[in-house]
Amino acid sequence: EMQQRLLPERSFRQEYMARFEEDAGAIYDNFTHANVSEDAEYNPALPVVWGVDDGYVFGEGIGSATYHPRVFLLAQYTPRGGINIFAEYVMCGEVEEVSLTNVINLGYPRPDVAYVDSSAAQLKARIWAMGIQTVGATHKVLEGIKNIRRLICDGQGQRLYRVHPRCVHFRREMASYRR
Repeated sequence: EMQQRLLPERSFRQEYMARFEEDAGAIYDNFTHANVSEDAEYNPALPVVWGVDDGYVFGEGIGSATYHPRVFLLAQYTPRGGINIFAEYVMCGEVEEVSLTNVINLGYPRPDVAYVDSSAAQLKARIWAMGIQTVGATHKVLEGIKNIRRLICDGQGQRLYRVHPRCVHFRREMASYRR
């Protein structure tokens, strides 16, 4: 019963109910339309945080394995212990200063902290120089995936990870992410 409360539904069915669950490498197969909500709107009473992945390459285009844009996710932790992603900035082939200016110009407050991909030392330094605290990855990728899956939908059906409908690129990536 404890594992059923803690694990994502698909994992529980596979591991404890002995059911074969096809996922073809999908990481966030528990991310559904139920995670997309207008309720994930920016709340001026809560601090803003950024999640940053420093890509640059257009590759073969959106949806291809070689597409790796620079991404800024604008988010807020909710009082219930969840995360609301309320805006995104996605761009390829852009210098860092232009990306940072464009994200700031979205009109939201500067973040209290930016969680930056550990391999993006130069972008992290530029964000730090703007007076924004930066944090690199603090745990292994698989641990991070497990934590996000629990927020997307835990064993009790709680969805603490909400994404605003305007975040079309991020929603597509969540549905197509494979490992």
